[in-house]
Amino acid sequence: MTGLSKEGHETASYEPLENHGWALGIARTIHQTLAPGPRLDVLNRRSVEYISESLNTFALGKKPKAVSMYKWITHEVLLATTEGIYAGKFVKARDLVQKSYERYFLDQGHRHPDTPPFTKERTLFEEERGLSTTDMAKMETATSIGILANTLPATFWLVYHIVSDPEVLEDCRTELFSAVKESDDGNTYEVDMTCIKTSCPILFSTFQEVFRFRGTGVSARMMMDDFLLDNTYLLKKGNIVLIPAAVQHGLPSAWGDNVHEFYHKRFIREQGGAKSKRHNPVAFRGFGGGSTLCPGRHFAATEILAFASLIIMRFNIRPVQGYWPTPTVENANAAISIQTPDHDIDVEIEPQNEKRWVVTFSGSDKPMDIAAEDIEEREDKKNVGDIH
Repeated sequence: MTGLSKEGHETASYEPLENHGWALGIARTIHQTLAPGPRLDVLNRRSVEYISESLNTFALGKKPKAVSMYKWITHEVLLATTEGIYAGKFVKARDLVQKSYERYFLDQGHRHPDTPPFTKERTLFEEERGLSTTDMAKMETATSIGILANTLPATFWLVYHIVSDPEVLEDCRTELFSAVKESDDGNTYEVDMTCIKTSCPILFSTFQEVFRFRGTGVSARMMMDDFLLDNTYLLKKGNIVLIPAAVQHGLPSAWGDNVHEFYHKRFIREQGGAKSKRHNPVAFRGFGGGSTLCPGRHFAATEILAFASLIIMRFNIRPVQGYWPTPTVENANAAISIQTPDHDIDVEIEPQNEKRWVVTFSGSDKPMDIAAEDIEEREDKKNVGDIH
């Protein structure tokens, strides 16, 4: 897929299963720079600030604007993502992207002081291992596909499922306004992104339901030993097992009789007695799991939630045709992990007021319980803390 040169392929294939090899080294760099904490903060803040300012510009004039919803949302999020990752050194157009990346590296863009750790540490690792500028550009092209391919349609679906259902819209709006403060002069609204991520369970549940309901990813596992599954299927050691997320996401035993419906409160714990009840976390595989767990899930979640939050608080969105159609997904791209709509939806977007909106983070970004592994890690840390 990357089209590396022979020398580049040899470099990237070096000792793939060893800690000092390329594959584990680059994976380690990616996971470290995308883990919740100061390094991820740089990415999150820059991309969210871009979203906020872009929507401020879009809202000028307080007049309805007609847009194609999918095209507009994905364009806005693409710009915000690349702004966060490349510190304003935006690269565009698939046919030109490799040459744009080559120029980016030749101009030392990856060494710029404003370049986030995710980009700087990863590309310096490649450079130190002897990868040529051309091969680095090819690797970056593949990386950008991985970064954008699922985030763009996921943002569309979250906004769509909220604004197309009055009940979901009202629930999320009511919850979100607890994270908003008005300035003393009354001209600016300040939105605390940290509060949104930690104190808006309905919005977060809706976000997860998008990945359950629209997810099409496939996890791969290698059999370490022979295993008899359900006393029927013998899985032989050394073989690869493919696990479609849609199978787990469509199990009535895991999600209830309404499994084939979009239910925005599905991931909210049901309160009952001393303990609260929740679904089995392992049943949700919207971001993969195990060794193939998406390392960028916290960055993607912050960006998607920020965009959706600002949209539903700031604007009223109406379908031009007078009703919300249900987009078909028969021609969705099978190469990505979330459905894409077959057709766009023409909408009118109208600002609710002319006030300026700014986004803040009241604290360093904390992990969200996005995947089962996040819940397990949080509970392990809590248990260690209890012991000490």
